[in-house]
Amino acid sequence: MELLQSIFIDPLSFLMQFILEQAFAVIGEYGWSIVVLSLVVNLLMIPLYQIAEKLDKKERQIQARLHPKIIEIKKHSKGEERFKQISQLYKEHRYHPIQSLRSSLGFFIQVPFFIAAYLLLISYAPFQDVSFLWVEDLSRPDQFLKIAGLHVNLLPILMTLINFGSLYFFEATTLSETLKLLALAFFFLVILYTAPAAAVLYWTVNNCWSLGRGALFPKKSSWVVDKENKLK
Repeated sequence: MELLQSIFIDPLSFLMQFILEQAFAVIGEYGWSIVVLSLVVNLLMIPLYQIAEKLDKKERQIQARLHPKIIEIKKHSKGEERFKQISQLYKEHRYHPIQSLRSSLGFFIQVPFFIAAYLLLISYAPFQDVSFLWVEDLSRPDQFLKIAGLHVNLLPILMTLINFGSLYFFEATTLSETLKLLALAFFFLVILYTAPAAAVLYWTVNNCWSLGRGALFPKKSSWVVDKENKLK
């Protein structure tokens, strides 16, 4: 684990800190510097996302060809015979099931960037007692609302709502896949709800980027399209 961190995470954290400090040198406000950091990282990741999208598209095309044939095989065979026929089908198409991981490459790309940003932003000393918008201290949760004597962090909720909006434009093949993405959004809400506002702000801007990108280049989930067509 330490080796992976030294190879992938630490260099990314160093790069992000450099970008953050350069942005602060120009802007003079840490809140807006975090916004710039998130936008710059997303810009740098565009080539990686383009590669991931090409591989994902290729995987979807292969699955579209194989799926009907696999269904047919499963209807007419069982056990070892079924296994042999499906294996032969994969061999004919020069495909291995492990290649299905290509469809998750976009998510895996984000993981080291998320970890690097999280480790940097939760422990960056200059954020202490620095305010931004309604956030009184970027080094602590925002605690903007107080309901029934309990403090409610508004920024993580806003981050999640924006994430839900961006999922509408995401190209999920099934309702099940879309539900998994919603579960992932809730996962980030749980992970970041009590995190320092600086880390949540970074990811909120990241979600805004995804929402804007999806709105400009919409790729609706297939189950959403089917539902809309039925209503026409």
